Amino acid sequence: RLAALALFLLLVSCAPSSDPPSENAMPTTLSTSRVAFEGPPVVAGARLTSTDPLILVYTPGRRLAPGERVAFFFPTAVQEESDALWSIPSADPDSPGAVQLGGPAGDRVEIGTVGRMRGGAGRVVLRVTRAIDSGEAIHLGLTGQVPRIVPSRPFRVWEFDNADGIAALPPKSVQMPPVVAASAVTVRVSVAQDLVSNSPTLVRLAALDPFGNVATGYRGRVAFESPFPGLPAEYAFTAMDAGLRVFEVTAPAGAGIARVTATAELAGGAGAIASNPSRVWPSAPPYRRFAGDLHFHSGSDVASPVVPGGDHRGQFVESSDGYAYLRNVSALDWGSSAEHDTGMTSDGWMANQHRVESYSDPGRFVTLHGYEWTPERRVGHHVVLFDGPASERNPLVAADRPGPNSSAAVAPTVADLVAALRMKLSSGRRAILIPHVMQPFPNRDAGREDAAEPHLTWDGPQGTRSGGFNFSDLRRVAEIYSHHNDDFTADGFEQTTSGRGAAVDQPQLFELGVANPWSLQHAWATGHRPGVVAGSDNHFGTPGMDDYVATVLHHSGITVVLAEELTREAIFDALYNRRCYATTGPRILLDFTVAGEPMGTEMYRKAGELLPVAIAVEGTAPIAAVELLKLADGDFRVVHTLDGAGTASASATLSERLDEPTIYYLRVRQSDGEMAWSSPIWVDVNY
Repeated sequence: RLAALALFLLLVSCAPSSDPPSENAMPTTLSTSRVAFEGPPVVAGARLTSTDPLILVYTPGRRLAPGERVAFFFPTAVQEESDALWSIPSADPDSPGAVQLGGPAGDRVEIGTVGRMRGGAGRVVLRVTRAIDSGEAIHLGLTGQVPRIVPSRPFRVWEFDNADGIAALPPKSVQMPPVVAASAVTVRVSVAQDLVSNSPTLVRLAALDPFGNVATGYRGRVAFESPFPGLPAEYAFTAMDAGLRVFEVTAPAGAGIARVTATAELAGGAGAIASNPSRVWPSAPPYRRFAGDLHFHSGSDVASPVVPGGDHRGQFVESSDGYAYLRNVSALDWGSSAEHDTGMTSDGWMANQHRVESYSDPGRFVTLHGYEWTPERRVGHHVVLFDGPASERNPLVAADRPGPNSSAAVAPTVADLVAALRMKLSSGRRAILIPHVMQPFPNRDAGREDAAEPHLTWDGPQGTRSGGFNFSDLRRVAEIYSHHNDDFTADGFEQTTSGRGAAVDQPQLFELGVANPWSLQHAWATGHRPGVVAGSDNHFGTPGMDDYVATVLHHSGITVVLAEELTREAIFDALYNRRCYATTGPRILLDFTVAGEPMGTEMYRKAGELLPVAIAVEGTAPIAAVELLKLADGDFRVVHTLDGAGTASASATLSERLDEPTIYYLRVRQSDGEMAWSSPIWVDVNY
């Protein structure tokens, strides 16, 4: 391979020899050319050197005339994904992403442009300098980092003729990059969070490498200790498992907390693993916990690799990839691929709904319809979710850049969004607006013209509050955690050049007091009444996965709802009524009531009344603290603290005197840094 490449190796010139293809250009026809990769597979997370690059072989299906161009697009590292995707291609031979030319026709092309496009895709454009006949191959050598995420979609390859026609190679003609998962470092074990004694259920296993990829080649043995009848004492993974195994078992008899513990053969030796906790009930409870990821992305609704909509890191993931991972690997119960409104057309929105509908299987796995409304940053993005099936009655409202040929309403502010939804929502249909507050304002980012502007998510236009800006009928919940909680340094919230703060794992960034205009404590203290949710905001097709996520080192963000059943209607109803809590990723069991009322409740009680507060937490690691927070004297403060005494359990029944209108919520801290928050309970005073 190297000898053949050396005959034709040309390092790229830094000066482009032609104008790049327009970033808004789109193919109009299909090409008969082919792309394959030469050489053995490469391991996720590895490095490619200039002496041992990954060779992409492009074989034209027709004669290429001088001046024609061939463009290669692939997902590259940017901001929070800076260490997760392909290196940004470069003409600099000393750059980690230096590209090389070779092959039988490698001396008849030159580099036109090379680098990262606006949407996050890497782009290498080759310009033909002398005619190339059909079948004469060009080799493109790729160096730098291999993605940590095993690709699920091929590169995009487009051909530009001299008459400005664009032909795209169909995906079946482009071989998948030969990236394979690294060795398994853990086996994830998942069970349902609420079970009825002696009822049938599932135990799911997923062998994972350090980056959350399924280790399809895993052949290790797993020895179980389990209260679940039907789970074998030991199991050895086979080639047919491809890293995933599901056991049909029976829930334990009686009542209490059940876990599966095990020892697995892993790359580093034997490893102890455990499932999430499950509460076993003697009979069916009124509500069960169902965990989901209500905010991840794919490229299913944006055809161009440069339009920053859908998966705005290059659109190299399909929603089918994300939902399959969410159900089969993360083993969650529900989710929503909330694609960005940017670039989405009305037809694309309907196609999205039908696609998302096809992944839903009530009783087993549920999908919700929604998108991310994407205004300017200081307004704050919102995830918009709808309660019903796929329908034209679920209106698409764009922030300011609707797709072409789109009938979407345009709403640049939250007030405009609310007005548009209220106008377009049909009778009996509901929507939820979920603030996804990514960045604090003001911040100290150098060169940012908006650094001195106020944050408008909670306080309305021009930093003023008015009774019309609350919208509590639509903004029923808000994100208290996503991977954007790690985008800023701990002191001053100054974003770094890599797009991630100097200190990762900062899950409390939305609890910065009532005076901070972007925190949820501020929102609650000023009259807004959202419950709390969390979402991964994953762009890789690996939503819902905790601890092994390339975007964030330790936390992903999931929402647990208390619902009567696993249907779209019941999940939406739980969110709308704020019967939900958020975690940084683990499936912690959290129970919290005030005066017998569940989280999310608004109630009146008499002044001076003693309110019973019931708390029960079962963690996935030893509990460091369970804190009851209360709004008192204009600020939130911790009024009670429980610890797990070195265990994963903490519970108590407390008594609180009601002296003034107040708000309670629960915060859980585990010894491993993971956290959970309940939705608040609002107690008003009946004097």
